[in-house]
Amino acid sequence: MKTLRMILVLVFCFGLVQLCLAQIEWEKHRDNPIFTDTTGGWTLPGASGSSILLIDSTYHMWYVGFDGTNFRIGYATSLDGFSWEPYTNNPVLNLGLPGSYEETSLTDPFVIYDGSTFHMWYSGTNITVSPWREAIGYATSTDGINWTKYSDQPVLDKGPTGSWDDTKIFGPSVFFDGSLFHMWYSGGSTGTIRHTGYATSPDGYTWTKYANNPVMIAGSFGDWDYPRATQPRVFFDGSTYHMFYSGGEWSKESIGYATSSDKITWTKNTNNPILNKGTSGSWDDYSVSHPSVKIDINDSIFRMWYTGVRSGYPAHIGYATSPIDTVTGIKDNIQIKVPQDFDLAQNYPNPFNPSTTIEFTLPKSEFVGLKVYNILGEEVSTLVSRKLNQGNHTYTFYGKNLASGIYYYQLTAGDPSTGLSRAASRGSGQRYREVKKMILLR
Repeated sequence: MKTLRMILVLVFCFGLVQLCLAQIEWEKHRDNPIFTDTTGGWTLPGASGSSILLIDSTYHMWYVGFDGTNFRIGYATSLDGFSWEPYTNNPVLNLGLPGSYEETSLTDPFVIYDGSTFHMWYSGTNITVSPWREAIGYATSTDGINWTKYSDQPVLDKGPTGSWDDTKIFGPSVFFDGSLFHMWYSGGSTGTIRHTGYATSPDGYTWTKYANNPVMIAGSFGDWDYPRATQPRVFFDGSTYHMFYSGGEWSKESIGYATSSDKITWTKNTNNPILNKGTSGSWDDYSVSHPSVKIDINDSIFRMWYTGVRSGYPAHIGYATSPIDTVTGIKDNIQIKVPQDFDLAQNYPNPFNPSTTIEFTLPKSEFVGLKVYNILGEEVSTLVSRKLNQGNHTYTFYGKNLASGIYYYQLTAGDPSTGLSRAASRGSGQRYREVKKMILLR
């Protein structure tokens, strides 16, 4: 089978500058919860268990809705990460056929994008059988809305009798390193203990579990993450793997953090949990769980979307931020700075394979062109050609169908009828242009 070439867009690699993460100082958004689906029909008011991607300055979210009987997966978009618009024809992923492992519920979506196709792993459940069957499925889409489930489902199932995950598995998180898929998933046997395991795949749907699972163990009785360490979200910064996970009693969880250098041996943060439930009477005073985390280099913050529950009320999605500490140990200013000039940053990572991130800032709203050229000066991609608002902008260039070599990316902004020099960018009505080199290395 042909190995898929794809990238985990949920995560940014930081290139030449290695970052030291300040993962214990999270501030919840003052307007939480920032998302709850109230469109009706397919779901009761509420939302949970989100997976979020930032693609061409738009946030895309896949989340779980509950209609009083079944859980299914919906879709929403946002320009800022906290003002969301649900898709009008939700849900976008529906239940399986009667008798299937996903007959009654679909939860825990995790989505990555390869430049042309969205790939989703999710948890499917059938409560009509005893014991309940819970396993992991896989689907693909070209637009994030219309999904095709893989024909041979599920792609990862519970273990043999007597194994640590012989009752159920759920909560997938997937990372692609250029040649191999890596999945961290939750599992359990009889009783309430739930741990996190690890598996690999060459294609995204043929999985091999790690022989010495589980790799993340729930805490002992009395610990904050007893009896569950589940719903992992993992990303890689170029040298270290970072895991955010839900821990604690069912529906009374908090959020923890751990690191690993090899994907298998994890060290829990000594200050766990890093995000706790809210104070009595708040919207999330019962539990917080299902973390989904992104890094914003321009604003020097981590962004977390999480599920919050108030006792007796449905789940909603909240938002929190944490500052980034650089290797100097000096904390960056987490307030958003208004740019005073045009600026095109060096792409990261560089060299890259198969994708790289390009960032730029605009001091005012402008018509912008961002194009990529090969060494012969031939255009190979147009990433943007439209008017953009003032501020920071991030785009991803996918070179999976291109040959190794040197490429150039060019940013233009302003009135195209005037001069093209960088110095002219400060003048009224004049055009800005800048070109930088990047290397695609297979």
